[in-house]
Amino acid sequence: MSRIVQGPWRAYIRLFDESWRLLAITVTLSVAQGLLLVPSAWLVQRAFDNQIPHHRADAVAVTGGVILALTVTSAALGLLTRSVSLTVNKRAIARLRTMLTERLYATSRAELDRSSAGELQSIVVQDSERVDCMSNAVIALVLPAVVISLGLAGVAVVLSPLLCASLLVVIPIMIAANRRLGRLVRHRTRLWQRAFDRFASATGLGLRAMTLTKVHGAEPIEIERRSQLVGELSDPSRRRCPGRTGRRRASPGSARSRRRATPR
Repeated sequence: MSRIVQGPWRAYIRLFDESWRLLAITVTLSVAQGLLLVPSAWLVQRAFDNQIPHHRADAVAVTGGVILALTVTSAALGLLTRSVSLTVNKRAIARLRTMLTERLYATSRAELDRSSAGELQSIVVQDSERVDCMSNAVIALVLPAVVISLGLAGVAVVLSPLLCASLLVVIPIMIAANRRLGRLVRHRTRLWQRAFDRFASATGLGLRAMTLTKVHGAEPIEIERRSQLVGELSDPSRRRCPGRTGRRRASPGSARSRRRATPR
């Protein structure tokens, strides 16, 4: 099981072999962006506790200017971080798509004939796009959040050991609940992705065979098939029992469609 879990992530990490420096810069900039906003809370507290009660307008103006400068600097770092993270991510996804294309051309003709062209296209185009979205979130959000959380955890140990002990009790419970919920979400996501791949593949095949369908007058049959795929896409949980529900729902309509499509 550990090999199954680690295998995809190991392959994913290998996509960044040539971008580790830019990845480290991205994390550093993200941490700096978060740390720049920390003094703002202290400055606001100082203004309300000391400066405003004593009617020190000049000090309030200076404090406001400093807070504005920190906010602008943090926003600029955010834009720079976004630019660098997009560069890193696009390089990794380009490498992934190149590897997938090379793998396709290295596949034997017999195996290609057994595979669906629509599914292969979905893997190269749509699945790589899903990895792109996931990778973008990991680089821009997860990595900086992990680094900042570790730093805050160290500060919490110094300030309140009792609070840290409480967190050590609560965190395992949260991790267990998150893993259970994650398995459910992954299962539903896989069902939806399979339904989407079937829909995309069938749509491509239908478009290529559109003329033949019109010649044979089989438009109602094809429309019903597409409607079934759209239903699976909107409610992928029905795929748990595709044999019964698919045939039970499709048989009356299919019979009527065949009667309509049969030339008299």
